[in-house]
Amino acid sequence: MVQKKKLNLGCGDVIKSGWVNVNYEKTVGVDVVHDLNVFPYPFKDGFYDEILMDNVLEHLYEPHRVISECYRILCSGGKLKIIVPYKFRNMTILHYSFFDEYSLDNFISPYGDHSISGRQEISLFKETKPVRVKKLFRFYSSYRRQMGRTYGLISTNPLLCRFFGIKKSIEWNLEKL
Repeated sequence: MVQKKKLNLGCGDVIKSGWVNVNYEKTVGVDVVHDLNVFPYPFKDGFYDEILMDNVLEHLYEPHRVISECYRILCSGGKLKIIVPYKFRNMTILHYSFFDEYSLDNFISPYGDHSISGRQEISLFKETKPVRVKKLFRFYSSYRRQMGRTYGLISTNPLLCRFFGIKKSIEWNLEKL
């Protein structure tokens, strides 16, 4: 049986066994040290069967170029899984891009809305699963002390999250055409 070649781009401290783990700094378990804002990536064309980018794309300056590099290093039929936080969640100074469920449409197909007539649709990837938006349905308890007693406060109510549509993350599962 042939071993699949898997690439974990921007792994941070989440080291996956059986994967090539890439991070911008050398830590325990990192196989390749590379800044993902520097192009081209140090990998052969069409080499990897699977690429995972878990909470990485929002930290990079040029997401279009990152997707193009993933396309270059994936083999035909290779899988690309991208997970990003929803655009209004965890907005920090370290996030350069913000995503919603429609953000990747322009990456997958350069013509986005597919309305250009007389021209064949050009796509880089096809979706293997529908876009998955994870909603935030958890209780977060914060506590305050007042006159020696502890009071629990619910800072995020799941019913309010459902009502207001608070979303946690977005997941794309793509396949190279």
